[in-house]
Amino acid sequence: NKSERSIRDVAANVTVLADEEFRLQMAASIADVLRYAPGIDSEGAGTRFGAEGISIRGIG
Repeated sequence: NKSERSIRDVAANVTVLADEEFRLQMAASIADVLRYAPGIDSEGAGTRFGAEGISIRGIG
């Protein structure tokens, strides 16, 4: 069920990334920001197009 709820009402760990984090990290991609988020792994595919994979624990 997808509905809008307060973070306090969600029965799971939640990481909120604010715009400021993107600026402070000078992130070039979403993978740059997610690199330090708990439960998320990112890995470069090594292609010349800069493709990256993101894996979220419990989702894949």
